[in-house]
Amino acid sequence: MILKNLTLRQFRNHTHKNYLFSPSINEIVGRNGTGKTNLVEAIHLLCLARSWRTAENKKLIQKDKNEAYVGGEVEEGSLQRKIEVVLQKEGRVALVNGKPLAKLSQLSGLFNCVLFTPEDSLFFRDSPGVRRLFLDETLSRTSPAYLHNLRQFRHILQERNAALKERRDDALLETLTEQLILSEEPLVKERNLFLKRLIPVFQKTSQFLLGEERKVEFVYHPFLKEENFVQEARDFYQKSKERDYLLGSTQNGIHREDFEVSLERENAANFASQGEGRILSLALKISPSFLEEGDKKPVAILDDVFGELDKEHAKNLVRLLPKLGQCFITGTEEHIYQSHEIVMK
Repeated sequence: MILKNLTLRQFRNHTHKNYLFSPSINEIVGRNGTGKTNLVEAIHLLCLARSWRTAENKKLIQKDKNEAYVGGEVEEGSLQRKIEVVLQKEGRVALVNGKPLAKLSQLSGLFNCVLFTPEDSLFFRDSPGVRRLFLDETLSRTSPAYLHNLRQFRHILQERNAALKERRDDALLETLTEQLILSEEPLVKERNLFLKRLIPVFQKTSQFLLGEERKVEFVYHPFLKEENFVQEARDFYQKSKERDYLLGSTQNGIHREDFEVSLERENAANFASQGEGRILSLALKISPSFLEEGDKKPVAILDDVFGELDKEHAKNLVRLLPKLGQCFITGTEEHIYQSHEIVMK
């Protein structure tokens, strides 16, 4: 996918700006506070219609203004789309080729991107929910079936938790438990298929950035094994029913799964240096890009990616970037020879 251009109106510190982009590497360069991250935030907004930095629309809209506008033309092979997001303090609307989308979640299938931010340096030390969110969002952007099944699972989980808190009759709980299990099974299958593809790519990417001699391993901690999942899940939930009743919620399931990465056989969350953790997080975030071919390859957004990288690791990253497809990189100085440079003043 290629974002050809971007128009911003009353968005953050961009009153009215138009940008043209290269289909390869775009470096957004400038001093701190000039709006570099605001620009890539707007690009990411075209993918999900929401910001990764704030849940409040009013923070994205200039003071004393009623709305903000972000629009861009996306090219996917022979397909051309104009994607627009209008932000108002009370809501937001997404349009594709001038027609409003019924669901904002449809955007990710029309313009897909991968994102790395400085906060991702703590990815492996953060809560398990952050890592599950990475899996769910990555899969949801490429699989409408996964997104549908995930929503169904979350709805049933909410109903089961309500039944546990209100201590409703066992018959209702059994029905909801069976529905929960059947909604979990396709998610488990799709997660496993995705991880089988992702893990070797992640290991290869990590070693490219860190050095070929470094040993990197990815360990997933599933709720249950995929084989005989339905029957094992039935047995598990039956045995844990009293504990769930006592605590008023479903204590285990695919909503509690997690994964870890080890470097030289030590858990990266505890033993990796800050720089190593940053590189491993970056490698994981960009690895899905290598799973897609040609026109389907997502756009990569890398905010302050060179910060805190030493010269050797920065050099490795520069060598890797051309393989990603279209990239948007922010920084205080230019790092890549012959990149398309956008200077923020």
